[in-house]
Amino acid sequence: MLMSKNLQGNYTCSATNVLSRRQRKVTTELLVYWPPPSAPQCSAGLSPESANLELTCNWDGGYPDPTFLWTEEPGGVVVGNSKLQTLSPSQLSEGKKFKCVGSHILGPESGASCVVQISSPLLASRPMKTCLVGGDVTLTCQVEGANPPARIQWLRNLTQPETAIQPSSRYVITQQGQSSSLTIHNCSQDQDGGFYFCRAENPVGVRAADIWLSVKGDRTWVTSWFWWIRKRRRKRRRTRELLLK
Repeated sequence: MLMSKNLQGNYTCSATNVLSRRQRKVTTELLVYWPPPSAPQCSAGLSPESANLELTCNWDGGYPDPTFLWTEEPGGVVVGNSKLQTLSPSQLSEGKKFKCVGSHILGPESGASCVVQISSPLLASRPMKTCLVGGDVTLTCQVEGANPPARIQWLRNLTQPETAIQPSSRYVITQQGQSSSLTIHNCSQDQDGGFYFCRAENPVGVRAADIWLSVKGDRTWVTSWFWWIRKRRRKRRRTRELLLK
């Protein structure tokens, strides 16, 4: 008989004595083993309730379930033995690689493996934007190279960098993938002109980029440009130190 998955189950043998009519039954379970049909797939993600890293090794489709072993590479230092492995930021560094080796009772003997490499976010944005008084403007921040994907925030107040801008009727925040946009409606010189900060963070690291918003009213574009240059040079270092704390 050609063995297949659908043959797995319980089988019962029944015997009856033709003279006494006594009947006996014996039941046995047939287990059919088969390996996963494809190679393992590794991925890195954010822990939903903390700043930890979650490593996932998917190797589905086999029976029984495979076992897993996570190691740091190079070096082979063991960091865990589960499909979903959680690591704290203290265990991470830029560019570190983690290898998952899956083992199944049907082989291969060396196991099947995949590797995931983690990295901190990089930011790309335009350093200066202009808005007419009463008009609308959109600031955009693009995160690149982050694995796992970064959480993105928009900030304004340098003295309280942990306080993010909250969406409202005037401030609309949208995100598609790792690109985030802040749209400001009805621009006001008193309320909206100045520096805005895009902050991207994952368990590997944090980056921040500043964008200067010039609201054009009684101040000319040229005056705003030179004032922005001087302001940017004076505050660049202080801004980054506050944001990266």
